[in-house]
Amino acid sequence: MKFTELVVLLPCHSFDDFPMYHKQEAAEGLLAAWSALWHPRLLASAEKTPTWRRVDDPPGDLSGRLVVVPTIVQNELPAGFAARAKAEGATLIRKLHKRTEIVAAALAALDAPDDAATDSSAVHTAQSAPPAPPQLDAELEADFLTLGLCYLQTDLLTRRMRYLSNLDEAFFQSQALSAAKSLLAGDLDASREALRRGFELLAEVRGHYYPLDVALIDLTLVAGTTIGQALRDELSSELPINLLISASVVEQMASEEPATLHQLRTALDAGNAVLVGGEYTESELPLLSPEGILAELKHGLDVYQQYLGLRPMYFARRRFGLTAALPQILSRLGYLGALHFTLDDGRFPDSERTKSRWEGVDGSPLETLSRVPLDANAAESFLSFPEKAGDTMDHDHVAALAFAHWPGAVSPFYRDLRRMAQYGNILGRFTSLANFFDQSDSAGVYAKHLPDQYRSPYLQQAIVRRTPDAISSRVRRAQQQLASSAAQTIDAVATMMGSVAPANPSPHSDDDRSSASIARFIAGLPRDAASRKTGVLVLNPLSYTRRVCVDVSSLATLPEVGGPVLAIGESEGQRYAVVETPSMGYAWVCAADAPMKPARRGPSPGIANENVLRNEFCEIAIHPSSGGIQSVHDLKTRGNRLSQQVALRIPPARSSDDPIYSKMVASSVVATISNPALGEITSRGELLDPDGKKLANYVQRVRLPFGSRVAQVDLEIDLLAELRADPWNSYLCARFAWPDAAVELRRSVQWGLHLTENKRIESPEFVEIKQGELRTSIVAAGLPWHQLAGKRMIDTILSVRGESAQKFRFGIGVDLPQPLHAALELMSPEIVRSGVPAPPLNNWTGWFFHLDVKNVLLTHLEPLIEAGQAVGFRARVLEIAGRSVRARLSGFRAIAAAHTENLAGDKLTDLVIEGERIDLHLGAHEWIGVVARWKI
Repeated sequence: MKFTELVVLLPCHSFDDFPMYHKQEAAEGLLAAWSALWHPRLLASAEKTPTWRRVDDPPGDLSGRLVVVPTIVQNELPAGFAARAKAEGATLIRKLHKRTEIVAAALAALDAPDDAATDSSAVHTAQSAPPAPPQLDAELEADFLTLGLCYLQTDLLTRRMRYLSNLDEAFFQSQALSAAKSLLAGDLDASREALRRGFELLAEVRGHYYPLDVALIDLTLVAGTTIGQALRDELSSELPINLLISASVVEQMASEEPATLHQLRTALDAGNAVLVGGEYTESELPLLSPEGILAELKHGLDVYQQYLGLRPMYFARRRFGLTAALPQILSRLGYLGALHFTLDDGRFPDSERTKSRWEGVDGSPLETLSRVPLDANAAESFLSFPEKAGDTMDHDHVAALAFAHWPGAVSPFYRDLRRMAQYGNILGRFTSLANFFDQSDSAGVYAKHLPDQYRSPYLQQAIVRRTPDAISSRVRRAQQQLASSAAQTIDAVATMMGSVAPANPSPHSDDDRSSASIARFIAGLPRDAASRKTGVLVLNPLSYTRRVCVDVSSLATLPEVGGPVLAIGESEGQRYAVVETPSMGYAWVCAADAPMKPARRGPSPGIANENVLRNEFCEIAIHPSSGGIQSVHDLKTRGNRLSQQVALRIPPARSSDDPIYSKMVASSVVATISNPALGEITSRGELLDPDGKKLANYVQRVRLPFGSRVAQVDLEIDLLAELRADPWNSYLCARFAWPDAAVELRRSVQWGLHLTENKRIESPEFVEIKQGELRTSIVAAGLPWHQLAGKRMIDTILSVRGESAQKFRFGIGVDLPQPLHAALELMSPEIVRSGVPAPPLNNWTGWFFHLDVKNVLLTHLEPLIEAGQAVGFRARVLEIAGRSVRARLSGFRAIAAAHTENLAGDKLTDLVIEGERIDLHLGAHEWIGVVARWKI
């Protein structure tokens, strides 16, 4: 049958109030109902372009009309409308929301006999087979639907930009009809040319009020499951795409889909695709140290280079992983830009501009694309397109919209958008990130986001995904990274001392590598061959002085107090010595020549006395009833600074009620070690719910060595209750309380000190409670998550559902100069070797590298090797307190020349040398590389 008019019923009074807020099926139904009517056969039949009417005011005369009713307005049709449409010979299409179904229903009605007016919601059986429809060119057929959507979007965008359309409707309609008739006649060239003129008319409308290009950015997400034909189809596109793909997926592609890898290389070489990425796999960057982040990125860059012959210049992640420390690291690794958004859970600042300069904690800027992309597979992204496009045109220096999708998984309306781009710059021009960053003007907008504006979803995700050991696995990873770094540092020093590497340099485990490095160091250390003494060697790979309480029971007698030995003591047959080891150095301790009584150092013979631990810096009282820490005093000021208990947080029956905490009840509180070197008090007891039911057994040991500002807490828990799948409301924790609500809280972010006002705090190293000049630190030792419970309490989360760990460690620090130092020490076990023969030559203690300020940390050290010999060293140093500083890095040999370098290894500036010292100037939180050559 022939149609006299093509009509869609809409839920609006004019295009000024066209609904652009619907989601999912409703959004798809609106766009599909409009654009389906632009099929060339329907245009040719009606001999006019489609029109629309209000759903509450449909056409009075329905004869010969094709009426499409979007699903969103199905229930708003006037009563009896469907029956009237059938009686008057109209074709009514309703209860369909997919464009292919609407087109099929309309064409079926078009091919039906004239007396077969139908309602698409009813089943229609034709009396005789209709004639075969003409075969159309599929690409041009799709272009007509695109023209219809483009017409709608152009009109809506014009109104959104507060303009009236200057489209010559009559000429536009003539071109659309001419294109349709030419296609049906088989004249493809004429049809394509008429379509092109129609699209150009729409482009002129947009150019009237916004003559600049709107950048449309295709972000194709690639995973190991999408590297086959679907990705190859994406790579064959003539329009530029940007591939967000991790290095591990590239490696998998090389193994499983070499054809895709070849096509990817071709597209990259031709500039049709841009590589976007970063690490080997998307690891939990916010929980890593700066060196950990750098290692992840370098590993990824090496793999990209290996398989693709190039590296990504633009950083992005699909999984959450943004942190305020990233701009400095990325810019100094050579990245030119980044995508400041991720596509899963987590919180990050949503920039008000599409393009901005993201400033890191040190002030380093990095160009970013900041607006969260639209979902290319969601119809609502295109229903709201005029609103989104108008917003970026209004407010952005560089107007741009990004669309993210998996290969092949896109809405038909996204395909329409790409089809429009084939005809010219109508609603926007698809561009690569390289062009977006390189050719568009600089935003001139600096966005310095605070660390508190980022919050990871890792804890909640671990519970949802049933990942075991959500907390202890991250503690172990931090410990392993520090142990690996320590072994690498010791090995580097051994190499620079001239110690010969073993014949088999590839130990199988981290412990083997550490043992091999220590053995190399001991072998390379010059020793007094004339001495027959054996002793204990204590190594310190950290770049600051460290005091450790060492078990020296292997010695025949206690050592003498003096030199590196600050205090000695003996309890229950165990001998202890507090040994001070210099930065990146060693201390050798041997037995006294004759048995001696422990020297009294400090105010009492023993640090532990009943339920109190006391050294020269602080006094810690253990509560006799709970077994927790009752009070922490600093010996200089009055008043308790901190209290601690172990507790199980129990969600209340109603979400509006306050949470419930278990009660800590001690069965015994005993001083288990007490001597001038070390004190320890052990508490044993139970955790009970409000009704007295036992929830857990606990053993808590609090240790305080001589000369330490940190009390170490070791906790063992036998948990009897099952935790719920709500990790922020059901957990085992160490609860801390302080007396005054008027405090500042500070935390670590990639080893830097930062103020925090968050209720949920992510800080694997420490949380510092600052009240005036008093600073009390919760030394987290790798425990990442903490939660404020009121204004004077904080919970450090120890265990959640799925956690198998029963042993936990944390610390309490009093007026620590740098809390990070204490955290690293608590996560790094003492490196002690007993039975080392012969003391070191000349001095029983020594250092190899030294920094003269406490707020600069040496994070990496390696020898500079030429012709198989160490000719200098390469190091990285980090300012950790958030203040500019002048520092001197000293080595154990005279230095001829030194320069700074970026994280990619490129030389930056020469440094001033004074003998064995290098002058350094670091800004707040700045991280720089240093390369030095020895004097020959």
